Amino acid sequence: MVDVVESVRLIQDDEPLFINRWRHFLNEVRGQLLPRHGGKFVKSTGDGMLLVFATASAAVSAALDLQTLAIAENAGYSAASAIHLRAGVNIADVVFDDIDFYGDGVNLAARLASLGSPGDTVISDVVCDELVPNLGLQIVDMGECWLKHYRYPVRAFCVQLHGATVRVRSGDFSDLRPVIAVIPFSVSSVLAASRVDTRHGEHNALGVALADDIIAALSRRNDLRVISRLSSQVMRAYDPSQVQRTANVLGASYWLGGTVTVRGRRAQARAQLCLAATGEVLWADSSQFEIGDLFNGSDSLVPLVVAEVGRAVLQCELQRGRRLPISTLERYTLYTAGLGLLHRLGRTDFERSRELLRHLSEQEPRSPAPHAMLAKWHLLRLAQSWSTHTADEASHARHHVQRALDREPGHAFALSLQAQLTALFDHDLDHAQRIVESAIEADPQEPNAWLIAAGIQSYIGDGAKAQSLAQKAINLSPLDPARFLFDVFLASAHLTAGRWADAVTSARDSVRANAMHPASQRVLTAALVLAGRVDEARQAGEQLLRLVPTFSVKKYIDGYPGRGRPHAAVLAEALTAANLPP
Repeated sequence: MVDVVESVRLIQDDEPLFINRWRHFLNEVRGQLLPRHGGKFVKSTGDGMLLVFATASAAVSAALDLQTLAIAENAGYSAASAIHLRAGVNIADVVFDDIDFYGDGVNLAARLASLGSPGDTVISDVVCDELVPNLGLQIVDMGECWLKHYRYPVRAFCVQLHGATVRVRSGDFSDLRPVIAVIPFSVSSVLAASRVDTRHGEHNALGVALADDIIAALSRRNDLRVISRLSSQVMRAYDPSQVQRTANVLGASYWLGGTVTVRGRRAQARAQLCLAATGEVLWADSSQFEIGDLFNGSDSLVPLVVAEVGRAVLQCELQRGRRLPISTLERYTLYTAGLGLLHRLGRTDFERSRELLRHLSEQEPRSPAPHAMLAKWHLLRLAQSWSTHTADEASHARHHVQRALDREPGHAFALSLQAQLTALFDHDLDHAQRIVESAIEADPQEPNAWLIAAGIQSYIGDGAKAQSLAQKAINLSPLDPARFLFDVFLASAHLTAGRWADAVTSARDSVRANAMHPASQRVLTAALVLAGRVDEARQAGEQLLRLVPTFSVKKYIDGYPGRGRPHAAVLAEALTAANLPP
């Protein structure tokens, strides 16, 4: 749903001008823009329009093109006469006839549009889940928003035309990870304008090499298990029906394959990711690359494919975890969806994540992973101030950590949570540091261990060391779905080190990724004060109080593991200067 900002004023100022410009704009949309995105024009509302698309990415791309078109149409007109749009994008089942589209999903799209400022495109959480990452986009979390005539708040995100947001998953998945098989790509060579050589000749190795590079890159991810090339190469002939049957035999949840067309030194790769059980295509795309770049490791194709595959698998599991009865879900879906919904920090998704993880812990009684994540669930619940029973939540978290360690004493993620609990509730930073060191020794590739180590150094007051450790965690998992946590730990390290501007930057990154996290708002508030931007700090402080109405500076400092150290007093003064309750 698209509408014109301040349309009533524009009509009152010069009704004929507005009508003529709007009719011209609609003609441009119907004749040029919609065919480009495969969209359908449903109706004009006089000062807006309802458009329908086959996919979320097409809808968002069209909305952004609409904004660009509107800017171009304003050329030559005064600022007072400029037409600015705001758009709302939603996914829903609707009822339609020859006249109109009907349903609550249509209403929600309109309400989402009303949240936007001029030039904004506001999307629902289900659209955000399905949005194909694009290097020209930045997605800013608006948090849970109250909409007119809606009983409950709605999670909304604003899509902007700068920055980059790509979310994939990282973490310890043990044997609960989805399994993917990568098929050697079939290769053909364009010899002339009208001739295509499909023989298995000198270029056949290219299809195998491309698959090998993708397998190697996917194997470095912690969220997927990859079938070895020796097993997946039996699917060398790229026949989707045969591939599907073989993938099921190999126990793969997903398979990835495609074709490569060679044109001299360049090639066009077409890849698709499919659900092994049904053959449903979850993602497909094509890209050109230099053949030499593939073999010397400098191509951009493989990293793009790996990021897209991770996003598509996560999206598929999130949908299944939200919509299907828990008893029907595979174990890897329970785990993947449980983690994804956990980090959203929306109340409904958060509670659903606990249900999924508890069910998984019953199905996998010997696995440490579900208990470790349930411990994190209780820690996040406390961090969100969604429970007033601090001792009980801490006790539940300790219980699940211990159950995880009973099953695997060297489970690095569980050990890192034990260190976090020791720091937060026992205030024994020396012991916490020893525990987190044992976590890093058990698995130097566990990013959460390095992250908690950074937090402990921030509490101690060693900002430089905290910065180094937080950056190490980010380097291990740069596209983590819980990246907002990594950014706020880095922001805290910058604060302790006295690097106020850097702290503001990292804290803002955290807030953009997840506006529902109180710690991010709190660190941002303190950083802005210390950077001399007190007015902005007070705005951030107001947002913190919306999330945690009971917040007070004394209560926070009393529970701060680094209380009594010089930097703690600096934090307290900064938060007080932002007009937060003392």
